[in-house]
Amino acid sequence: CWLLMTLGMTGLFLYTGSGFALSLAVCLVALVLCALPVNLIVRNKLRVTMELPVNMRKGEPGTALLLVENPTIFPVLRICCRVWAENRLNGQKQELTVMTYALPRKTSRIELQLGDIHCGRLHVTTRKIQLLDCFGLIPVRCKQAEGKSTTVQPHTFEQQIHILPNANYSDDSEVYAED
Repeated sequence: CWLLMTLGMTGLFLYTGSGFALSLAVCLVALVLCALPVNLIVRNKLRVTMELPVNMRKGEPGTALLLVENPTIFPVLRICCRVWAENRLNGQKQELTVMTYALPRKTSRIELQLGDIHCGRLHVTTRKIQLLDCFGLIPVRCKQAEGKSTTVQPHTFEQQIHILPNANYSDDSEVYAED
């Protein structure tokens, strides 16, 4: 997309001699090149954390939160997060790719639907976090969030206990209270 727009504006400039087309082509190149130093500055200060529920039910999705906090004055236009979930009991793995952004001095919240059809301990980590320019051309790696774990519990049922009285027990007594 970026390459087509840049080539189109350059071709339009060469064909018509339009200064407007040249300025748009220069702005497209400058936009990508200016995003690189901004992303290099932000990557050391960006904080990515994860929140998971303590327990989840088997076969039902649970909501995990991925929080991206940007304390700098620079916005990050695109953030690509690869989230990896592994059931430690049976080894089943699942990967999600999430795209978001981070406004200056704000926190972005991304809700992820995670779950498993098997019981066990579900460990969720971020495998790769990349800061991208608005066209996604130049990736800059960022530090990963700490991994979190949750327990996937089986379906449980209410206990019902029926106590039947002993048929041979006599309710009458020969000894009564003196009152």
